[in-house]
Amino acid sequence: MTYNGYNLREAGVNEITEIAVAFTNALEASLEMMRRGHTPDSFLDRMAMGGLVKAIEKGWLHRKIAEFSYNEYKLVQEGTIKLVGVNYAVSKDNQHPTIDVFRYPEDAEQRQSRRLEEVKRSRSNDEVHDRLERIKEAALQKENLFPYVLEAVRARARGFMTEGYTS
Repeated sequence: MTYNGYNLREAGVNEITEIAVAFTNALEASLEMMRRGHTPDSFLDRMAMGGLVKAIEKGWLHRKIAEFSYNEYKLVQEGTIKLVGVNYAVSKDNQHPTIDVFRYPEDAEQRQSRRLEEVKRSRSNDEVHDRLERIKEAALQKENLFPYVLEAVRARARGFMTEGYTS
């Protein structure tokens, strides 16, 4: 058994002391849960399940989260919990400021597609292939790839640099 990162057996503690430490820890954890307002029934069932992983597997944690969310929602609706703009200090005219949302021009996609096609037509595919091979060779030699990547970008090989280099 470990306590605060220390292996009690390696420290020379006998079985009786180890059991006493375990019992004291469980008792202190239970008392702390009760100090926080939990009843023994609310946490002992989780302990009996075998910990948090088992509680998740059995759906216990999901149910507890759903119960908490529902109870929180009820408290907001009743006004016990106050949320500014929801149930407290709500605007009487219910007018919200307009938000200027950026919208792409309708022809933006077509313009970008045309620009991409122009780049593909105007670049030298042989140069692109050469730059990509240089990156591959440098990587195999465990060299700094940055200068080679810059060369490839200047040769407009951007769309091809990730192809074939996955591990």
